[in-house]
Amino acid sequence: MAVEIGVNLSSVQRELSEDYFGTLERIAEAGYRGIELVGYNIRGYSRYRDEMSAETVKDQLDRLGLTVLAAQEPLNLDLPLEHPDWNAMFSYYEKLKCRRIAIPSMWVSSRDEALAAAEQMNRVGKQMKENGFAFYHHNHAHEFLIDGGRTLYEELIDNTDPEYVRFELDLGWVLRSGQVPADILARLGSRCDIVHLKDISRTPKFPVNIIAGLEQSGKAFDSFMIYPSLTAPNDYADLGSGTVNVQELCKLINERGHVRYALTENIGASADKFGSLAQERRLLERLLLGIIS
Repeated sequence: MAVEIGVNLSSVQRELSEDYFGTLERIAEAGYRGIELVGYNIRGYSRYRDEMSAETVKDQLDRLGLTVLAAQEPLNLDLPLEHPDWNAMFSYYEKLKCRRIAIPSMWVSSRDEALAAAEQMNRVGKQMKENGFAFYHHNHAHEFLIDGGRTLYEELIDNTDPEYVRFELDLGWVLRSGQVPADILARLGSRCDIVHLKDISRTPKFPVNIIAGLEQSGKAFDSFMIYPSLTAPNDYADLGSGTVNVQELCKLINERGHVRYALTENIGASADKFGSLAQERRLLERLLLGIIS
């Protein structure tokens, strides 16, 4: 089965917050048909599903020829994973014909925290499956901290039930954690059918390996709030223009055979974000599908 190419809308968070449907229209004009929604409005500090009915969103998606491949839902990090009204979420995304829901991450900085997170993920994943949805965990860098000779990501993999928990692997964060994408994809196997692709600037503001950079600085990786001091938009580049060997990543994705969706996530400071996204779509179509346009 050929990989489907799409875009994670974190790429255009600011634009979405200013003109949601106008931004979707420009995504469609950039040639995308598959999108991953983001649930959080960074301007209003609110959830988009509280601002717009599913029926209104679905009408616009249909008009633009866009399909929701997955949705990333924000979390209140001070509350358990079970706290959100998942049933309301299920009702909303069912109307959008979206059956894959990802959490952007969970904070873990020790083995004990990873084991506790895995328990919560299993419970919510079971609830999702019982309601016809698939639950995904999306990684950042902190999951690759080491405790007891193993990464916390390994603990999450080994202590979650494959029947209930899948993984949306962000290859950009994998690289920024000093890990090898081929190793992580092999470890996940069929539990990972969605990946995010980013490129890294040739002149980043912060060290590419942010875990090693933290260790050198003596700072503790103790909460999400430390990320702004570890990474910046200028650390990233348009796919194919930075230091990441995108061709090798795409070859790896095709060779592994279990990735169904490859989503670009351009969080860099592009002067023409929609032009960049159109170029990235063409690049991924060429490298993953052999399509030249």
